[in-house]
Amino acid sequence: MEEKLRTLLRKALAELGGEGAEEEAGFTVPPNPEHGDLTTNAALVLAKKLDADPRKLAQNVAEELRKAPGAAAVDVAGPGFVNIRLADALLFDSLREALARGNDYGRGDEGRGARVQVEFVSANPTGPLNAVNARAAAYGDALARLLEFTGHDVAREFYVCNVGTQMDLLGQSVRARLAELRGEKAEIPDGGYRGEYVIDLARRLHEEGKISDGEDVAKLAAAAAAEIVARQRADLADFGVNFDLWFCEDSLYPADVETAKRVAAERGAVYEKDGALWLKTTAAGDDEDRVIVRADGRPTYFMADIAYHLNKYERGFAKAIDVLGPDHHGHVKKLYAMAELLGLPAGWLEIIISQQVNLLEGGEKVKMSKRAGNLVTMREVMDNIGVDAARFFFLMRTPAAHLDFDLELARTQTPENPVYYAQYCHARVESVKQEAGAETAEASPEAADLAALNLAEERLMARAVWEFPKVVASAAARREPHRLTAYATNLAALFHNYYQHHRILQAPSEAELRARLVLTRAVGQTMKNALRLLGVSAPSHM
Repeated sequence: MEEKLRTLLRKALAELGGEGAEEEAGFTVPPNPEHGDLTTNAALVLAKKLDADPRKLAQNVAEELRKAPGAAAVDVAGPGFVNIRLADALLFDSLREALARGNDYGRGDEGRGARVQVEFVSANPTGPLNAVNARAAAYGDALARLLEFTGHDVAREFYVCNVGTQMDLLGQSVRARLAELRGEKAEIPDGGYRGEYVIDLARRLHEEGKISDGEDVAKLAAAAAAEIVARQRADLADFGVNFDLWFCEDSLYPADVETAKRVAAERGAVYEKDGALWLKTTAAGDDEDRVIVRADGRPTYFMADIAYHLNKYERGFAKAIDVLGPDHHGHVKKLYAMAELLGLPAGWLEIIISQQVNLLEGGEKVKMSKRAGNLVTMREVMDNIGVDAARFFFLMRTPAAHLDFDLELARTQTPENPVYYAQYCHARVESVKQEAGAETAEASPEAADLAALNLAEERLMARAVWEFPKVVASAAARREPHRLTAYATNLAALFHNYYQHHRILQAPSEAELRARLVLTRAVGQTMKNALRLLGVSAPSHM
């Protein structure tokens, strides 16, 4: 149906002198069903190109689109939008498709097997994961799920920054805590790690014989980092996030770093100044050139970034998506410049910033954790509200926006809590099926006469089920999992309203009963698929 509409749209625009304009327009699903099931702004796009009256162009476009089978009504609205109302039968067919495809309903092949690497969280191995890391974990994992569901070959990767100043500070902090455990006075270094978790870490490592009192700072740091990474892995696994590869920065030395220096030099992208080696990032849009090797011969952090991204490219990924924390805004320009200077394909690197999180309790910001230092840990959030609520709430807004996370709301079991509302929708569907009995509830949808669905609420739910594959494709393409949280909340609202106003199993006729059960089952399956893509469970009982 939509392919036919696209063909007719191309034909109409070509005849009007706007060949190719449909690439800028196309079709979208209007949020208000009163505006139709599909809409296109093609006439508005073409009007700008031709300096013509958009409503007159829209009339021509509408006339062509009326030829599409399944288009019940095509109207011109506003300054030149063309709105299409689909035949009810077409929407009802999506109910059968949802049940036929089951857990695969909504799955697409837009990715066509392209290998995509998603790197996310990548917290320093110097302490427990915090709430900001938890948001990045929920986002990165949901994005990976969406990309997989749309046909991409996805690899999830965590970059362990186990080289540099932070490791020296970790080692010195552990050494100071060891001294304190022996009853000696010791000072945590400036910039060191003061959370009480370092005391526990030092004690445990010493008791297990992994470190000794006379250990040098490097060995103390390595032992502490290994223990911290193990805890990070366990916390992430409990959060439903598992990585295909934990890539350690120290593995880049010396081979990958030397390769990156050679490639940059061969492309004429470096120069020497004041004894240091610089990358010409201003030539690719950065605000200033960047030092990659210091005058004393030590590579900078940016040199490691260059080597790491070149390593990614050489592993054959068609695209690399970096999900970075809110403290990495200043890295974006230089990373894009680095990719261009290394000759990586345009668009190969994509950077997404996951913004800050404010945890609220009773309207007040949650105090920082004494044990973890100046942060609230991921583990504390999980223990406080549960994994499902945490993941759903972290995904309710675009990662580019700051998030105020209401812990009190996330714990409630009321319609005001969106994750509870969505999960309760699925549980209600399961209860209807159980009450109907297996033989009735699982009857073949092909045998049902879906024309018996004659209520406005039933059409709205069928429209929502029909829309689901489009929401998935759009959420994946735009890197916006929050579209799915909004979708799940809306689908839940539609079903709860229907459930409360109509006795599903007390339909006026057998035909309406069987049609209603097909609709109900399709809503449940679609909700289950939406929640699974968010990494949230779909319970059968609540």
